[in-house]
Amino acid sequence: MTKSRNQNSHAGFTLIEMLISMSIFMMFIGLAASAYTSLVSSNRKANNTQKLYSEVRFVFDSLANEIRSGPLDYSCVDPEFKTLCILRDNGRTRSIFTFNSEDKKIYLQHQTALGELYAWSPGEIQPLTSDAFPLEDFSFSIFPLQNPYQSGNESFDNIQFQPSVTVSLRAGNYNFRTVYSSRNYGNKTLYAS
Repeated sequence: MTKSRNQNSHAGFTLIEMLISMSIFMMFIGLAASAYTSLVSSNRKANNTQKLYSEVRFVFDSLANEIRSGPLDYSCVDPEFKTLCILRDNGRTRSIFTFNSEDKKIYLQHQTALGELYAWSPGEIQPLTSDAFPLEDFSFSIFPLQNPYQSGNESFDNIQFQPSVTVSLRAGNYNFRTVYSSRNYGNKTLYAS
């Protein structure tokens, strides 16, 4: 009977063995938790970057659609105040892109000509960017600086001149830039008198 008691008393783990195994287990748990939080953080950054790219793509697509389908309204374009205007429907409507430096958003406004020279309806204003990704800067440059649609420039129709707009956006650590060209060739109705 003494023999069986001795065997039963040695059947478990010693305190040192338990401490060592618990320490190893805690190290593995710590490594797994660290890897999980790192994975979650990387996934969140990737999702935010994807959303930012999607929003910038929406702005660029809106600009491309307007710029490629109508001539620039040189009387309204102002790079200093970050305002870009495009005429539509042979000058009966225009689209105005504006960057508001206070709320860091780009807005699109559609206006309709009221019949008088340089008189436009106020039109509806809609934001193209959201609060989730405030833009730090929106800028553009136009080539040529002089209005090729002015009266007297009809003789250059055989050159098929294309005004181009270079657009730059900055959001966080990301800079975006693209160039668009107007696709209105030889349309005599575009020339201002």
